[in-house]
Amino acid sequence: MIEARIEQQPVGARDADGSFLVHLPGTLMAPAPAIVAATFGVRDLAAARKHVAGAGFTVVDGPGRFMVPAEEALGVVHLFRQE
Repeated sequence: MIEARIEQQPVGARDADGSFLVHLPGTLMAPAPAIVAATFGVRDLAAARKHVAGAGFTVVDGPGRFMVPAEEALGVVHLFRQE
């Protein structure tokens, strides 16, 4: 008999020290090890959001950022934040 233990953990991107940078609820992730998110710094967050949403992508807003879920972005969450 084979037993498996599955632990639920919050899904998100982690910093090198293991702390969460951002939680990514509701997005499907590739199994580890994998690149699960890419962050893009933009000059005008509102203009970037309008452009991405206007192109037909789902936009999920967060504090000081927005994201496109991995399911719509080549399997990698695309995070946008103002730089």
